[in-house]
Amino acid sequence: MIKICGVTRPEDVRAAIDAGADAIGIVCCEGSPRTVLDPEPLLVAAESVIRVAVFRTWDGQELKGFDVVQAFDFRTTPPLPRLIAHKDADDLQLRTSPTPLGDALLDGPAGGGQGIAADASRAHALARRCRLVLAGGLTPHTVAAAIRTVRPAAVDVSSGVESTPGRKDPHAVRAFVTAARAALEES
Repeated sequence: MIKICGVTRPEDVRAAIDAGADAIGIVCCEGSPRTVLDPEPLLVAAESVIRVAVFRTWDGQELKGFDVVQAFDFRTTPPLPRLIAHKDADDLQLRTSPTPLGDALLDGPAGGGQGIAADASRAHALARRCRLVLAGGLTPHTVAAAIRTVRPAAVDVSSGVESTPGRKDPHAVRAFVTAARAALEES
């Protein structure tokens, strides 16, 4: 599965869908150049893919129109499948609810949207134990090698397909999905 995260405009959602992405992520927490205050137009544009609400900490915020909630920290149990994000492979909690994307997400050590890759050898070991979503530092040029090395269930990209923070480049999105799809089909 392929997730394009940090979409901020309906045209970013359309670019992801046209390229063949399986999911989009909408950042619903403050402090990011990808934060969306009103997700409704993006949710409407994304009816044909999995819609993921992305938070640093989920503490009961509204999830209307979303299919999955993703966060580094859950203070309460959400009414949707939850995808726990981790910055460190040693911190990975496998006691999560399964989601359509995977069981747990491993991001780079700096967290989401920073463009820093996770440790590939640790990620590979984790992917053998769970349906891992690999994120962090992925680009159209690196995603195929990362998939071949780690063998994740899904990949997640944000900054690696942007022209500027919060603005997706449709050509980069298409190149990423094409490279990822080919590598995922090989594995």
